[in-house]
Amino acid sequence: MNRTADLLDIVQKMEQLVGQGDWAAAANYFTPQALYKVADREPVYGITGIEQYMSWQNSLVQWKGHDMKLVVSQDNTLVVEVDSFFFRLKDQTNIVVPCTDIYRFEGNKIGDWRVYANISAFGLPSA
Repeated sequence: MNRTADLLDIVQKMEQLVGQGDWAAAANYFTPQALYKVADREPVYGITGIEQYMSWQNSLVQWKGHDMKLVVSQDNTLVVEVDSFFFRLKDQTNIVVPCTDIYRFEGNKIGDWRVYANISAFGLPSA
């Protein structure tokens, strides 16, 4: 079996469920206290934290998919480079955000998911 393909299949199924907002089913793809960290934002934990982050993100942008550039794995870590496509709500503009996602697995579940991207294009509210 191809471990990279297996891990990528898990990630793609999880992304589909998260995109549909099917949090109960998506939870099966994560460890109970999975860490999720996007850019310089504070990390969140578990499916509840991921759902809360996605709710915040969806208040700013709608994710429209991505164009995969690179997929590599080593041991239980999968690295995926993409151009992510979003629709920014405040000015009704399409934007592209290059990002690299690193997924660390515990068995076949994601235990640590980090997204390295500049999300300032989301139109973040001023602090």
